[in-house]
Amino acid sequence: MLDSVLIINPGGIVYWKKDNLKKELLNSLIQTVFIQEKEPDNYILKYKRKNEMIFIAIHSRQFALPFVDDLLEAISAKYVVGSDFDSEYSAILKGMEKTKVVKQPKAFEESDKFKNTLRGSNEVKSPKPFQKKDKQVKKTGKEGRAWDASGAASTASTTKLDFSSEDSASAVSKSLIGKGLQAQSDGTVNAMELDVPTLEPTKSSIFSMFSNLTAKPLTEEDLVKPMLKMKEHLVNKNVAADIAQKLCDTVEKGLIGTSVSKLSSIDVLIKKEMTTALSKILTPITSTNILHEIAESKEREEPYSIAFIGVNGVGKSTNLSKICFWLLQNKLSVLIAAGDTFRSGAVEQLKVHVRNLCALEEGARLELFDKGYGKDPAGIAKDAIKYAKNEGFDVVLIDTAGRMQDNEPLMRALAKLVTENNPNKIIFVGEALVGTQSISQLTKFNQSLKDFSYQANPRQIDGMILTKFDTIDDKVGAALSMTYITGKPILFVGTGQTYTDLRRMNVNSIVNTLLKD
Repeated sequence: MLDSVLIINPGGIVYWKKDNLKKELLNSLIQTVFIQEKEPDNYILKYKRKNEMIFIAIHSRQFALPFVDDLLEAISAKYVVGSDFDSEYSAILKGMEKTKVVKQPKAFEESDKFKNTLRGSNEVKSPKPFQKKDKQVKKTGKEGRAWDASGAASTASTTKLDFSSEDSASAVSKSLIGKGLQAQSDGTVNAMELDVPTLEPTKSSIFSMFSNLTAKPLTEEDLVKPMLKMKEHLVNKNVAADIAQKLCDTVEKGLIGTSVSKLSSIDVLIKKEMTTALSKILTPITSTNILHEIAESKEREEPYSIAFIGVNGVGKSTNLSKICFWLLQNKLSVLIAAGDTFRSGAVEQLKVHVRNLCALEEGARLELFDKGYGKDPAGIAKDAIKYAKNEGFDVVLIDTAGRMQDNEPLMRALAKLVTENNPNKIIFVGEALVGTQSISQLTKFNQSLKDFSYQANPRQIDGMILTKFDTIDDKVGAALSMTYITGKPILFVGTGQTYTDLRRMNVNSIVNTLLKD
């Protein structure tokens, strides 16, 4: 016995129905199936989509109705919008019910009692030996190696095992090069976009058809628990707690008063609004095309300078070398200024990078400008920029010493370097691992550049590089937190140990990862 049959369009308009269920129960059943993706306890709901229409049939689990699928198929084939479908439906249903298989009692010859008689025992055939059925899908095992008549491996097999080719040797000798750069149509080489797991497509489209049914405005009370759940979710993704709260407050204000169907999931609405809010924060409002800015500097016959700043041990020198390799790939000449005159071994580390990069990029014009240890970093940067202009270098990369954000003398020295040299880009290098700690570092670095510059319009951070992004799985909240605090873009993320392990941030991928369960 069918309890409900409905024909509706994706907009939620009911064109025809035979309904014996209360509206509240019907709503609950549809919500259970389409939103919670569960099977109802006492009912079975089946549906079919055809020609922009949705055909739904619901019946009690107490009755086995094997013809329901055929019924939906027949209804979808016969229904015409605007027609009087009652008589047509009755005829279809009557025909379906007649075709039901009626269970007949067994004949005596088919019963166990007959088998116990003399005639029955003679007629009963011995069962066939058990035979294991072949599985339709075979597991993929190791591929057998082919051998020729002489006992040697075939050419096809040995080709797969041959690692002595020139390409293989080249790959090993250039182990410092990954696959993170790709050629562009305009002849430049750019970092590939960050590839992070994307959110599976939401199934909300299937229940958008119910948007016009029993709509009601959302209240603050409706949103308390879902918004608390969303905040906890963001914090678990490494978003700073205060930023997660501000985002949730913004989304909540936008949703209060919004008309929503009782059949719609509030969580889906929150996720949709949060997607918009996150995308707005992460999308750069200023240009991130460094190559274009370098080209403009070349036209003015001025070297383009980039200062790398950050705390100790985050990978400033390593990521400076990655940026350097990217610039060399774009046929630009680079001068590296060794501005870290405090850390023992800092200059030697840069020398190793310069030697490796020159070996990897044939014909590259790359030099290291250093004056040893204990010198004024601001003076070294100034002399390096002057030298680069005289010698015709395209780009100057300024390495700086790592310093804690609370170390005032070193922060003053950094502000002096920025004020005296006015680099084209000031890039903050931070770890994706540290989470809320990165907010304190970033905020205090920015504030120090402002407080210790003694200028009316002090320079501040222009962009960021997030390092060790390959170690955080889906805990990408630091990217959101740092962008939210500064309003500046994340230019690159570091994803490994080779010179090409540099990626451009993909806003959609980051948003999807933040919202993924």
